[in-house]
Amino acid sequence: MASWVLAHPPWHTLARLRVRWDVLVRSGVWTRKHFLNTPPTPVETPAMREVKAYPYPAMAPDSSLFEDTTDEYHDAVGETNAYVDLCPAHPVADHPTTMLKNLVKHGKFQDASRVHTELVDMGIEIPLHPAYHFAARQVLLNRTFSQTQRVEEFIKWWSLFPPRTEVDGRRSVDQILLETLRDDLVPDMPLVIQFALLAASKGYAPLLWKDIISVVAWYTPGHVFLKFLDDFCSMARDFELRQGNDSSKETTGSLLASSFQVWYSHGITETAYVGRTSSAVDALLAAHSKDIQVSQEVYNYLLHRLKEADDLEAVAVVRSLLRVRQGHPTWLEIPTEEVQEDLRIEEYRTEEWDRTRSLRQSIPSTAVTGVNLRMPSPNDLRSLVTTARSLKRSLASGALPISTTQLKGLISTYLKVGRKSLVRRLKALAYRHDNLVPLWALAEMKRHVDRKRALSTLLKEFESHFHLVGVPRGMLDSVWKERLSGPSGQVARWRPPLRRKMLPSATHTRIIWETFLNRATSRSHVQRLYAQFLEDVAASRDITPTSIPFIASQRTRQPITDPTKAARHTPPPSVFSALHFEAFVKAFHRHDMSVTASRVILDMYATGIKPDYRFIPRFITSLRSLRKSGKGHVPIDLVRGFEEAIDKINPVTTQRRLLADYRLRYGGSTPEEASVAIRDSLKTEVLLFVYIGVLSRLLMDRRHKEAAAVAKRLRDRIPDHQRSAALVDQVLQHFNAAANSSPFP
Repeated sequence: MASWVLAHPPWHTLARLRVRWDVLVRSGVWTRKHFLNTPPTPVETPAMREVKAYPYPAMAPDSSLFEDTTDEYHDAVGETNAYVDLCPAHPVADHPTTMLKNLVKHGKFQDASRVHTELVDMGIEIPLHPAYHFAARQVLLNRTFSQTQRVEEFIKWWSLFPPRTEVDGRRSVDQILLETLRDDLVPDMPLVIQFALLAASKGYAPLLWKDIISVVAWYTPGHVFLKFLDDFCSMARDFELRQGNDSSKETTGSLLASSFQVWYSHGITETAYVGRTSSAVDALLAAHSKDIQVSQEVYNYLLHRLKEADDLEAVAVVRSLLRVRQGHPTWLEIPTEEVQEDLRIEEYRTEEWDRTRSLRQSIPSTAVTGVNLRMPSPNDLRSLVTTARSLKRSLASGALPISTTQLKGLISTYLKVGRKSLVRRLKALAYRHDNLVPLWALAEMKRHVDRKRALSTLLKEFESHFHLVGVPRGMLDSVWKERLSGPSGQVARWRPPLRRKMLPSATHTRIIWETFLNRATSRSHVQRLYAQFLEDVAASRDITPTSIPFIASQRTRQPITDPTKAARHTPPPSVFSALHFEAFVKAFHRHDMSVTASRVILDMYATGIKPDYRFIPRFITSLRSLRKSGKGHVPIDLVRGFEEAIDKINPVTTQRRLLADYRLRYGGSTPEEASVAIRDSLKTEVLLFVYIGVLSRLLMDRRHKEAAAVAKRLRDRIPDHQRSAALVDQVLQHFNAAANSSPFP
């Protein structure tokens, strides 16, 4: 027995096992010795290329080559038809479009596009099928298409996708939203709008309205957004009415009315949030004309934004609409002193509305009640643990109890002591809430700047969270070049788990502009960046770039983008602030361009941005030319020059044009009269800025006699009740003290 076991070991049985070699080798991969006989991928041979290039016959075949049909043919056909039922053919196997569908399924999109063109030329109707979704997505990934070709190719394929009543298209819509709103470097607004309207006509409006309406409200002018919102609602209404019968039309109408109310409310809120208050008022008027009742919270939020902008004309329009909604017969009222006083004392209850809006949080967010975090020391382990626990609880509840600068310090401290896993967990908690994502990204950007990381690191951090909107054009070239240099999957490794990119704040874009300005090596480079910046600001406020003094002085300058070749997105006004101009003033000072720096205030006035008194020291520094003697440097002449330049500027924005149109439509003042209050208010702010800067410069140089002339002109030009800034009173007090202690008239 033992001898038999030794003679028949179990491994002999295993030795007889035969495994096919191609099972062990991954499909499509050649081995070193080429054991497989099948080529890895189908190769297009020269013969196949010749067949594709061979034209179709121009003439029909000559039937005279064949003999006439006899009775034998009919008998043979009858015998053949008797066996057809035994092997029935597929109903669409012989359809001319079967090849098109099979090509798309096998990923041969170039051949499928050629077949599609031939079918359209022959007038053959192509049936709808879900497979064409893959061809549409392939168009989004193709980098060789121009913007116009990309839109046309995408619509060509996705128009063949079936409607909601035939297939469940949620995955298709979600994938396209991800690839257009998250993966694109800049928002392709023509494609987004066309896709949204086509999807609404197929019944998919409930799946995409929230994301699409937000993006269109952010990155398009007011008139484009209003037309899109009207067309979007019309497409959704037409689809629903086509599906219902007479008995269900009433129910469908009520559901559509509630949907339109939500969509218009969302659009009004988004446009007001990004600073396009005129578009928000116009959308509110459009909703009123269509008998769409928006919620009370929307009125409160819009009034709050208009109050922040000191826009009494628009406030009067919104309050009149609110009275009509509440049953008052008044339509439009003139903002009398009583209304203005009522606006000063009324408190708009917008805190609850802001909390319900995930993206309506300011940067940085306010502290959470009951949470008191202290910046721990790297050597204090107990403090580090306590702070981490408190921060975890706050982030889990969707709030950030500290500023982004403090968050930057915490991240650096935890990384310094080797707690990378803790930072990852905190980041994961923050990314569960949309309102915390921009805050965490801002803290990371500040940390990269402090540590003087490479420019590509900062650009990746920004691009992975936000579209390249409101930033220098060179940033798009840098990021796009890096994408093209590496594999397609390389970018996805550092992309955060976001459904779509967020809206950047003015702080995010200012950091990018400052970084590019710090790397500028010449005066011409700084001037090019400043011209790009002013063009974007003008586009966001819908004003002509040549109305800005600096751009008007560059007479040989050509537009950056040809509007006939590409439709650019429009940056929202909220991504720019007065602090952006401060960054350019610093850059002008570094390159010894004091005169250009001193005239930045004129460009701010032309774009309708109020000066920020926090960077008045920068303006004072730019007035160093007052120290020099000679003609052209007399302070009073400099002030007169600023006054004349300000008087020539007429910063008419879309907001004033629309409000003036409302007044003309419903009775009231002329367009010029409607914009006087806003223009005079902004003009007063700019003049005060100039007077205070010149006066402070003269006091620093101890030129009291010339300071007295400027102070007298300030009192004569601007009344006391219009000098509301505390800095004005402070500078005048310093002047009075210096005047009392100095012997000058």
